[in-house]
Order: sequence, then C-alpha cells, then structure tokens
Amino acid sequence: MAIKFLITNLLLNLLFFIVGVLIYAFFRTRRNQQKPYLHVPLFILLGNIVAILCVSVSTGFDSGFHSNLRSAIIPLATLLGGPIGGGSTLLVMNSHRFFFNTEVALYFIISVSMFSLTLAVRPYWLQLRLGNRLVFANILVLFSSFVWLVSSIPTFQLDIPLGELVIYLLCNVLGTSIVIYLINVVSSQQKLKARVIETEKAQMLSEMAASISHEIRNPLTSTKGFLQLLQNDSLSKKEEEFYIKLALDGIDQANNVITDYLTFAKPATISYERILLQEEIRRAVRFVTPLASASNITIKAEYSLIRAYTYGEKQRFHQCLLNILKNSIEAMPTGGTLSISLRVEQFTPSLLITDTGIGMNEEQLNRLGSPFYSTKEKGTGLGMMVVFSILQAMNAKLAISSKQNDGTSIHITFARMKKVAI
Repeated sequence: MAIKFLITNLLLNLLFFIVGVLIYAFFRTRRNQQKPYLHVPLFILLGNIVAILCVSVSTGFDSGFHSNLRSAIIPLATLLGGPIGGGSTLLVMNSHRFFFNTEVALYFIISVSMFSLTLAVRPYWLQLRLGNRLVFANILVLFSSFVWLVSSIPTFQLDIPLGELVIYLLCNVLGTSIVIYLINVVSSQQKLKARVIETEKAQMLSEMAASISHEIRNPLTSTKGFLQLLQNDSLSKKEEEFYIKLALDGIDQANNVITDYLTFAKPATISYERILLQEEIRRAVRFVTPLASASNITIKAEYSLIRAYTYGEKQRFHQCLLNILKNSIEAMPTGGTLSISLRVEQFTPSLLITDTGIGMNEEQLNRLGSPFYSTKEKGTGLGMMVVFSILQAMNAKLAISSKQNDGTSIHITFARMKKVAI
C-alpha cells in the first residue's frame, strides 16, 4: 500500500472529526443557545455521522485490514457523550459492520470492551484538567489502537511498515487531541458568557440598591402617616376606610419593588419559555423608575394592543431590558425623556427605546458591544456585551442609531409570532 494513500485517507478521517466538532460548536453557540436540551442529541447525531464516514472511508492494507480512526471513535464518544453518546456510537458502528458482514464477532467484542473500559474510567477523566485529559484520552486511544492491531494479526496476517504504523498512531492521537480541545473551547466560552452575565447583574444590583431602598422608604413613610391619622377618634367610617386603602396601597407598592428586586437577584435558571413582552417591559420599567426619578427623567411607555410574545430565558431577557434602560437613564444626567414603544406588525413584535441623552459619535457606535469598551468613564463594557449575547440567543435583531448630543434609539426586532398570544 502506498504511504500517500494512507496519509490521504487518515487526513480525510481527521477532517471528518474537525468538521463534525465545528458544526456542533456552531449550532451550540449560535443557533441553539435557547434550546440546551438539543445539545446532547446534536452531539450524538454528529458523532454517529462522523463514525460512519470514518469507517466507510478507509485505506486497506494488502492483507485486507482497513486503516481508519475507528479506534478513537468509541473512546471519544464515550468520554464526551457519556453512556448514551458512547452506546449509540457502539450500536451504529456494529450495525454498519454487520451490514457489510466483515469480522462481526471480533469487531463486536473489541468495541464493547473498549466502551466498557472507557465508561469505567470516565468519572475519573472528568475531574482532570485539560492537559491531563488530553494525555489520559490519548493513552486510552493508543491502547484501543494497539488492541485493534494485535487482534487483527491472526485474521489479516498484518505486516505493517514502521513508518506507516507511526503515521496511523499519530493521526489517532492528533484526532483525539483536536476533538477534546475544541469541545473544551466551546464549553469554556459558554461558561465565560454565563459568568459575564452574572458579573454584570451583580454590578447592577449594587448600583440600584440605593434608589430601590428610597422607593421602598417613600410608601412606608406614607403608610405610617396614614396609620397615625387613624388614631384620630373623630374620623368618620368613610375616612377610616379611605386611609386604610391608601396605607394598603403603599404597602403593596413597597412589596412590588421588593419582589422585582429579589426576582432579579436570585440565581438564573435555564428555562426556555414563552415571554409576554408587555408584562416584562412593564416590570423592567417599574424596576428602573426610582433611578429615573432621581435623575429627573420622565418615562413614556406605549404598548401594542396585541399581546406580543417571544421565546427565551425570562430572567435573562429581564436583565437585558434593565441594561438598556439603565444605560439610557445614565445618558441623561441632567434629566430628559425615556420613550418606550412596543409594536406588532405582521405578527412581528418590535421594541423601540429612545432617550434624549448625550448620544454617541460614529466611532463609539461602531465599538458598542466590544469587550471591555464603554462610553462611561468607569464602565466595563459588560452591560452591552450581555445585551448583544442575550438577544442573539433569542434570535432577535438589534439596531442602534445615535447622534452626539441628540440622543440614542435602540430598535429590537423579535422573532415572528406564530399566533397572537392568549
């Protein structure tokens, strides 16, 4: 067998590995963030497709033994996909082998043995750092390759030149390392994005605590005054009922502020659900009203008569709205008007948020959302990064227009509704 054919086919197997991982990374980070329950089925589907391609495209030695990266497939599928991922790949590869009726019994025994061994050591492997994971996985794959080669000697009378053997083993190691490294990069990016969101939320909670405490103190002070008035024995029954109602309204107002604050402060949970836009926008407006009042800012909100909805993680969308509204308020340090308009046209909801603040020049506008870039002196830039990330996960489109000293407009177009919300 010519060595160039061996190299070509093994590199083609490597290409299948890389393309499979890149497709998985694309759908997980771009298209499928809002449906995390599809990550495992997607991994299993792509893993099985790669497995079939690898065993179908292989180089045959003169003895009849076929060289491909099959010895790495089951260990990788089991380490990364667990018992379901490894088990499905085991089933698919043995079904493929049975269909072509070539050494079915030998193939089955070796593949089941490697699956069982990998599954047994997987809990230990998951506790290792990336470098140690790569070493451990490659040792496992090299052992698998050794088992395949040794078990094939009686059947195929193998006589593989040393150079070709080294290339074969090297490609197995390279494929294993690339797959594990790329999967680790994807997972790390997802975790980093979640940490950025939590960091921004903690910063916002700290900044808004003072204004929220003020918003709680006001209704409680009013309630105290009304209760003191009730001590007057000369009040009529109607006046007593009136003061009691005002006192209860004040308590309800304070309770709503506390509820909104605690809802936002509690740890985020991943729950893909339908979001009623009118309700979430009203909740966000209530939350930032104390901050706006402290800066002499008037909030004008206009809502569509059609109940609009979208899909995503409700708590993160709430944070996205708060980030935008808070930025708009901070852009009007001397007061102004914050306008919010929710419209529905042809079943497509859109949200327009406009302020009369300091605005941005073209350079600032182009850099908006870039890591660690902020128009504020002590800003981190995390707020708009979070906004871009959350809206992208919801398949929403964001358009920002601004002119220095003339305010900023933020236009969000959500995914088209299938029907009107009930």
